[in-house]
Amino acid sequence: MKKPDFTNHENQHYRKHWQLFYSNLSNGLQFASQIVHNADKKNRPR
Repeated sequence: MKKPDFTNHENQHYRKHWQLFYSNLSNGLQFASQIVHNADKKNRPR
């Protein structure tokens, strides 16, 4: 029995899915770090 291999269409679908996942992840990280940064500024008055 030969191993099923992804068709090109499926490959593109998965690649798009992962790109979306990673961009969401990095956006979330930026958002979180911005919140932390803002909180830090509030907690440390000049």
